[in-house]
This record gives sequence, C-alpha cells and structure tokens, in this order.
Amino acid sequence: MNTWCAVGRITKDIEEPKVYQKDDATNMIIVIRIAVFSNKKNVDSDFFNIKAFGKQADYIYKNFNKGDLLSLRCRICNSNYEKDGKTVYKNDYIVEKVDRLLKGNISKEKSIDTEF
Repeated sequence: MNTWCAVGRITKDIEEPKVYQKDDATNMIIVIRIAVFSNKKNVDSDFFNIKAFGKQADYIYKNFNKGDLLSLRCRICNSNYEKDGKTVYKNDYIVEKVDRLLKGNISKEKSIDTEF
C-alpha cells in the first residue's frame, strides 16, 4: 500500500491551476505547500509540496485558502529530472483525498475522493 497521510496548514496563496494538453485531453495541475507539525527537536514544522490533478485541482483552487487546516491522504511517486548535468531524484505527493478541518474560526468539513 502506498499511502502518506498528514494534517497541515496551507502556507501560501494557491495559484491558478496550470492547464496542459496530453493525448487530445485537457487536464490541470495545482501545487499547494503545507506545513506539518514536526516532532523533531528544534524544528517547528516540515514543509511539503502537494500536487492535485483534474477536477480535484479545480476543487482545491476554488474551495481552499492560505491558512486552512487540511487532512490529506496522498500517494507517493518517485520522479527525476536533469539539472546541471546531474540527475535529481524527488518524491511527489499526489492527493487522493483532502478534508478541510478548519477554516479561520469556522469548523467546517469538505471532502472529495478520487479513485485511481
């Protein structure tokens, strides 16, 4: 099972989704940055870039804002790219489910599931 779960706050304003064309289909992607409380000594938070695609990207863009507290279930994908002649490896966190736990002073839940 490839599942990564976290609770964290959106750290900056969400940018408009990027639209791209692939195999005669139009899709969109959005990247949000979240801060997750850390148990590490002398470190308050860890920061993660989270990706969402398609309808889920549009939903996040329209319904979530900086400061919202989210519960996330993601899958982790490995990716790599070339930079200065060297291969850089990284992990991508792809949203499978997102719930808003808190928005401002209002406790409100919203969720969306995506089956892969």
